[in-house]
Amino acid sequence: MLSNRTDISKRCKPAMLDENVFRDAYANYKTDITRYLVKITENLHDAEDLAQECYIRLLKTANSVPEENLFLYLRVIARNLAIDSLRKGMRTKVKLQQAELKVQHNDVYELEVLEGIEEIVSLVVNRAHRQILELRLLHGYSIKETATLVNKSESLVRMSLFHAVKRIRSHSGWYRNRMGLANRRLHQPIKRPIVEQR
Repeated sequence: MLSNRTDISKRCKPAMLDENVFRDAYANYKTDITRYLVKITENLHDAEDLAQECYIRLLKTANSVPEENLFLYLRVIARNLAIDSLRKGMRTKVKLQQAELKVQHNDVYELEVLEGIEEIVSLVVNRAHRQILELRLLHGYSIKETATLVNKSESLVRMSLFHAVKRIRSHSGWYRNRMGLANRRLHQPIKRPIVEQR
């Protein structure tokens, strides 16, 4: 009965590659496998890491690989590991690009809005009116706070805002005439078809 247990333990335990064969393979083929991986990955550090992984996998293999085919076996392992590594890198790269696109999309929108606001504010020629408009609309100060910041009365701030907005509207009218939009309202209601009820 005891001999039966030892037979089972021998069959269940994976056979490891002979230590001397492994050392010879490591000494003889390490530089060739690393060079091969450098050609594929184009990165020395990744190639060295993958070469180490090749030898770890070789160490875990059974004695089923003949000694004369070890180099070919290592190349196959190296190629497969390099392909896996490149695929993983591509997936990571795609995920990073998608994340950057989301961030850039938000940034681009904000930049476009800021550029549009700056363009509108630049239509106001008078520096005092422009400064008051920027403080009031862009920075969000109240009329009282704006009056304190520019050292003017609240009524003068209101009047400056009125003139600045009037200038922007007049320029907007010129632009709409030039583009052929003069007779069109800016916000036209949506025309819905009339549906007869039965």
